[in-house]
Amino acid sequence: MSVSFPDIWAVPVYNPTVFTFPATHIQWVRIQATLWRLDAARNQWIITSKGPWIAAKVPDVSMASGDPSNYSFFEWNGIGWQSGASGQTDFFNLASGSYIVSTEYYWYADDLVPQSGSDIMFTSSYVTNYGYGNSQAASCSF
Repeated sequence: MSVSFPDIWAVPVYNPTVFTFPATHIQWVRIQATLWRLDAARNQWIITSKGPWIAAKVPDVSMASGDPSNYSFFEWNGIGWQSGASGQTDFFNLASGSYIVSTEYYWYADDLVPQSGSDIMFTSSYVTNYGYGNSQAASCSF
């Protein structure tokens, strides 16, 4: 299973005394994908694997270059940040079962945003396209 770097934006910063268009705030953000598997016996989601932290400098939503394919990615290897190829987290050799993914987001403080922020979100649906239209489910099964 592969989890791609999301379409994530820097915190928008507007200064009413200075007119700029488009806004030009660029901020470091990082994400970490976590894979959860359903333990059917206990009817409970259990963490099976965590991906590496992946970081990128991202623009705010008003900038035209906000496509994640244009970002330079960096992965945390436990000691330091190293250049990452795609911003994608891969989970291999999955046993049969139902899975969901959570993603932890972290926005770094900078000169324009003095406080960092974070959030954890669970994927609400998975979309699969087999050429006959899209089907959605609350989890994916292997």
